[in-house]
Amino acid sequence: MNTITFGELEFELRLSKKRKTIGITVERDGNLILVVPPDASEDAIAKTVEKRRLWIYRHLIRKENLNQNQPTKEYVSGEGFYYLGRSYRLKIINYEINHNPLNLYQGKFYLLNTALPSAREHFIAWYRTHLLTYLNNKISFFNHRIGVEPKSIKVRELGARWGSCTDNKNLCFHWRVAMLPPEIIKYLLVHEMIHLLEPSHNQLFWQKLEQVIPDYLEKKQWLAYNGVRFNL
Repeated sequence: MNTITFGELEFELRLSKKRKTIGITVERDGNLILVVPPDASEDAIAKTVEKRRLWIYRHLIRKENLNQNQPTKEYVSGEGFYYLGRSYRLKIINYEINHNPLNLYQGKFYLLNTALPSAREHFIAWYRTHLLTYLNNKISFFNHRIGVEPKSIKVRELGARWGSCTDNKNLCFHWRVAMLPPEIIKYLLVHEMIHLLEPSHNQLFWQKLEQVIPDYLEKKQWLAYNGVRFNL
């Protein structure tokens, strides 16, 4: 991983042939990302960082406060776990349901007591499987609406990103997306699908997104302020 430092700020540096301008992202975990065209000079990058320094600090402070206020999940009966925006209580049991250690059944998550040492891994696996099914069921509608079809959809660990669109037209989504409300999942799905047409966040990208999600700005802001809650 390439990094570059300006004063006390350290950035992960990503080169992108698709970008014509320098972009700065503050990830959910506070990591700073610089996405730059290959021909961008260090002086031009430094000027961009200096110009947006106040913006960067504001976002770092807000994300730090949000992260500090989030309680750690405990895998005990009564703890709530999100799926599609709704919180379901967990119940620890000593018998299997449907031959699986973890199930969502009749409005509760049921976890086999012998699976407690690897409870988080069981939840991640469950979210991955169910999110992939959910997204595959939704994708055909937007294929026609947007006029483009991804080569595949994958659910995996993406660090601080909710989703990504690869150069070979695969869409990837973080397993945490399974916890979000359906309207926010729709926004993320459409966002990444439009990247199949417009790789960078240019004006045309946002125009295309607005055509499908007219209130995308509200969805984007909601996710920025509330997304940290949806975690294990």
